[in-house]
Amino acid sequence: MGILSQIVQHQAAPPASDNFWYTPLLPEVASKEVVNNDTAQNYSAVWACTRIISEPISCMPIQLREHTNAGSEQVVNHYVARLLRRPNEWQTWQDFCEQMTGWALNWGFGIALKFKDLSGRTTALSPIHPDRIDVDGIEFKDGDYH
Repeated sequence: MGILSQIVQHQAAPPASDNFWYTPLLPEVASKEVVNNDTAQNYSAVWACTRIISEPISCMPIQLREHTNAGSEQVVNHYVARLLRRPNEWQTWQDFCEQMTGWALNWGFGIALKFKDLSGRTTALSPIHPDRIDVDGIEFKDGDYH
């Protein structure tokens, strides 16, 4: 038996129905110190890691494209294209994307409130801080969230 195989022992993954998949990823800390979102946000390393991931993602170009017989072409004059350029009055797409990515990294999700006009088209996206969201007891139906 080689050294590597002595160090790393292969274990079969638990079945999908096992409670293992629903347990917290972080083990209990020996110091019994509570580590959660609120305490983690006090460390500059957490903010630095969040920034290192979210800033490059938000800098990636975003385009609305339409498939044509010749391939695809960029769509500029469409309400979704305008929404992607300016999701709300105070943020550019880059700011919005960076904020939502940061929230997804640190809280596990990012949620924005959709504002619609009379025809039902989404006209603005307003970020809602994850601490203000309580989804316990809500039954989601198809189309309630995206």
